[in-house]
Amino acid sequence: GHLARMQGKLQDARARYLESLELGRQLADKTVIGWAQSEIARVCLLEGWTEQAPAHLQECLEVWRVLGNREGLTRSLEAAAVYFAAAGDPGMAAFTFGGAEALREALHFHLPPSDEGDYASVPEVRRLLGEEEFV
Repeated sequence: GHLARMQGKLQDARARYLESLELGRQLADKTVIGWAQSEIARVCLLEGWTEQAPAHLQECLEVWRVLGNREGLTRSLEAAAVYFAAAGDPGMAAFTFGGAEALREALHFHLPPSDEGDYASVPEVRRLLGEEEFV
């Protein structure tokens, strides 16, 4: 799914992530379920299907909480921030981006180039909130 997403083949990416989700459920592998749900949410947002993302985000955030997987939590918080920006809530977007960035720094979990697009909405969030409120 990652390669298809990076190539802009969003339908293919979603199909691969849905396959991963189904396999994770069959194997009762919460880690696979968490990553699949996080990536499905990301693809929904890229496709403009904002209303579908929260259900996927809710499940993956719960999985990461139960497992204590902070890297997964970081990635899912980034997706949640993108959701809040797309849903017109720049305050929550800024708050959530900030939390994800703080976790990344604490974990020394570097953002790979393939995921830099998650932060594309930050300049617009900053503009909407104003510099003082954004910081």
